[in-house]
Amino acid sequence: QTDEEFAERQRGNDAQVARLREGGTAFLAERGVRSFRQTSLVVDPADGRIPPLTAEGQKRTDETQARRRSRPSSWEDRSLYDRCLTRGPIGSILPVIYGNGLEIHQTPNDVVIRYEMIHETRIIPLDAKPHVNEAIKMYMGDARGRFEGETLVVETQNLIGKTAIGLNGNGPPLTPSTILIERFTRVADDRIDYSVTVTDPETYTAPFTIAFPITPQPEYV
Repeated sequence: QTDEEFAERQRGNDAQVARLREGGTAFLAERGVRSFRQTSLVVDPADGRIPPLTAEGQKRTDETQARRRSRPSSWEDRSLYDRCLTRGPIGSILPVIYGNGLEIHQTPNDVVIRYEMIHETRIIPLDAKPHVNEAIKMYMGDARGRFEGETLVVETQNLIGKTAIGLNGNGPPLTPSTILIERFTRVADDRIDYSVTVTDPETYTAPFTIAFPITPQPEYV
C-alpha cells in the first residue's frame, strides 16, 4: 500500500466508527475499523502466495470441486460448511464476510476458543499430555497447547481429512498427515498477533504460514 492508500483506508475506518456510534448497521458486511500495512495473509513464502499443490493434492481438489458443481447424489457431495457441520480449525478463524466473532478463554488447564460461525467450541489442553492415538480423526483435529514466553503455541494433528485452509473451510482438502502450528501473542490490550504454519506434504509442495492481527471491534455484540 502507498501512504495515500493507507490514509484513505484510515479515513474510511473513522467513518465506520462514526456510523457505529450513531447506531448504524455497520456489521452487515463486517468491515473492519483498523488497518495494517500487511498486504497478504500469507507471510511465508515471501511472495505472499500459497505454494502449489502436489499432483495428488490437485487431483483431490479437482474431484472435490467437480462433485460440488454437479447435482449432488448424496449429502456428502456438499461441503461441511454447506451442511453447517464445521469450517475446520483454520477456516474458523480466517476472516470472511460475516460471523467473524470469537471468544478466547483461559483456565489453568485449557484454552477455549468459541467461534461465532457454526458456534463451534475448540478446547486446547495445556497439560502436556500426548496427542490421542493416530487412528482417531476429528473435524477440528487434536490440539495441544503450550506457552513459549508470552506466546501460546498450539499444535494440531489427527485431522479427519475433509477440512481445508480457505474461506469457511473450503479449498483444497487437507489430509490426515497435516500438522498445524498456531501462535497467539498478545501484543496490546486490543491486539493478538496470530499465525499458523501449515504442513501437509500430501497436498502442498511446501509448508506455508498465514498471519494477521486479531482485534476487538467497537460495539460488536
